[in-house]
Amino acid sequence: MKEKKREFIAETEDKYDRLLQQARWKSKEEEKRHQKALEIIEKREEVLAFIERKSKMLVKEYMAQFLKKDLFTYYKELVTNKEYMRELESSLSDEQIEFLTENMTILLKKKRYEIEDTGALLYLHHQLFGFKEPIKIRNVVIDEAQDFSLFQLFVLKKIVNTDLFSVLGDLSQGIHSYRGIQNWDRVMESIFPNAAFRTLEQSYRTTVEIMNVANEIIRQSQVPDLLLAKPVVRHGEKPFFISYEEVFAVSLAENIQQMKEKGYKSVAIIGKTMEECRRIEDQIKKLVEIPVRVLLGEEEYQTDEIVIVPAHIAKGLEFDVVFVVTVDEMYGLDDLEVKLLYVAMTRPLHRLFVYYQGKQYPLLEKVNPEVYQLEGGDRK
Repeated sequence: MKEKKREFIAETEDKYDRLLQQARWKSKEEEKRHQKALEIIEKREEVLAFIERKSKMLVKEYMAQFLKKDLFTYYKELVTNKEYMRELESSLSDEQIEFLTENMTILLKKKRYEIEDTGALLYLHHQLFGFKEPIKIRNVVIDEAQDFSLFQLFVLKKIVNTDLFSVLGDLSQGIHSYRGIQNWDRVMESIFPNAAFRTLEQSYRTTVEIMNVANEIIRQSQVPDLLLAKPVVRHGEKPFFISYEEVFAVSLAENIQQMKEKGYKSVAIIGKTMEECRRIEDQIKKLVEIPVRVLLGEEEYQTDEIVIVPAHIAKGLEFDVVFVVTVDEMYGLDDLEVKLLYVAMTRPLHRLFVYYQGKQYPLLEKVNPEVYQLEGGDRK
């Protein structure tokens, strides 16, 4: 409509310019010539005003026939409709489509969206409505990129409209690999075909001794072509593996006190789940005078606090001393749990303690006994 309006205005101005030229030549009397020119100019302004007014009315009249819907309504109609999903995604089975549409129906009734929905919502907004202000970004840096999906990367590249991406990630820490990147080759082929790929193996956070144990764990992962991190040459104590029968809190409190006395500032206890962290909190806060706090997300914490955090939230954090504690649930041998334990073990800068119940722990059994110390008896 804007393009057509410009055409109409240009044609109208040309037409009345010609009429003005004709009026000047046809009439010899100056007064009549002047009067005719005024009439033509007035008519031209009247027609131009009509075009402006009518163009706005035409758009409103045309759009009035369509039911106005917002982004979320369109999205709901898409992801809760089995026929739409079957038409768009032929690789899904009927059972998978049934599960997807029913699950989305339940979520959207509660006005809830999952992080996996963000890429689709952003893409739909871009395609259906566009953005009022142009997005002017030349270079994009993504950290923890293994937690992004291929589609999210595709959408970002399309909307930002630049090829200048710096994508940084570690598949060994891909604890969200069910929704994220499992293979950098697909990223290179599908999203950034002209990009340069670089592998960084050096780990600057932790000691050689802690990294040796963590690498023993991540070797059990199913990540293809896995590259083990190489720590900088900074040595420390070997990690302690501590087996307990029923009570862990007294030993844990004593070790925390010892670490504080040795001058270590930040101390964290990493549990497998939030529920387990709450149980650890209940037991440990009765035995220590230091404030104890469970982290629910990425909130700030003080170094004079004992921080308790689930493994999936600990990613990206670092502490002087870390106690990895399992109360009820051991880390299993499947890929996700191997990565979770690896993330937990790579959070400390200086000291690592691993508490586990009983004498058998299948995942820890695979660790070379030369890279750790035992406390609380021989686990075998």
